[in-house]
Amino acid sequence: MRGVQTDILPLIIIVYQVQIIFFIFAYDKNTTMKILRIIFLLLLGVVSANAQEDVMRKYAAYIDQAEMKEILTILSSDALEGRETGERGQKMAAAFIADYFERLGLQPVVPTKNGMSYYQKFELESSNPGTTYLKVKDISFNNGEEVLYYGSANLSAPISGLTVFAGTGSDEEFSSIKADGKIVIIDGSAAFFQQWKDLITKGYEHGASLVVIIGKDTDKEFNNIVAQYGGFFMGTQLGFKQEDASNNGAFLVGPSTAAALLGSSQEKIDK
Repeated sequence: MRGVQTDILPLIIIVYQVQIIFFIFAYDKNTTMKILRIIFLLLLGVVSANAQEDVMRKYAAYIDQAEMKEILTILSSDALEGRETGERGQKMAAAFIADYFERLGLQPVVPTKNGMSYYQKFELESSNPGTTYLKVKDISFNNGEEVLYYGSANLSAPISGLTVFAGTGSDEEFSSIKADGKIVIIDGSAAFFQQWKDLITKGYEHGASLVVIIGKDTDKEFNNIVAQYGGFFMGTQLGFKQEDASNNGAFLVGPSTAAALLGSSQEKIDK
């Protein structure tokens, strides 16, 4: 009963407003037209909200709790080996979903040379950082330990050169240095993944031979990132093929490593 009253209440209010309009109409036709437009929009909103609720109820009726539990149990099963992209478990999961679509009577929509299919194929490329490191004189900073390499470049030869500091990577700071052909170090301690990517792109747009990002304010904070994400950065990565492979990826480092690369001190970098 409460639900019926809730649905009717907006209409009662609108009827009351219509009565007021007829009273106002005799005095101000312009005001009346404005109020009529508002009421029309209110009515439209009530109808739209009720229609959306009807659609939700209609399709909610198709959801069966037991069947949903069965499907999720299968897809999250250890037998599918984590469903890693391109691996056997992922293909098994795709086959299960395609079979389920077929049993539901859903028509495949992807055209192939053998007819319509549920599968849409696309190419991915894999990359692995291998043995990657930064080196200052005789001191090496190894990937996954003191630094993290972010990228998929095929580095067939070492990159060496002068290092310059571009501050936080602003246009003004880049204009004050000559980054072309140099190893550019940028303070990205106030940023994170997407912002790091933007800074890396900016460094290469200014002609850097390699970009190094200071990931955090302190070595302790950066070491926490290495511990948390090191496996991800060092593992094999799958992604769409890059048409533009003009950059060499980038290194994420802590402040003391950045200072060593610049032949300076962390205190001077902070300033």
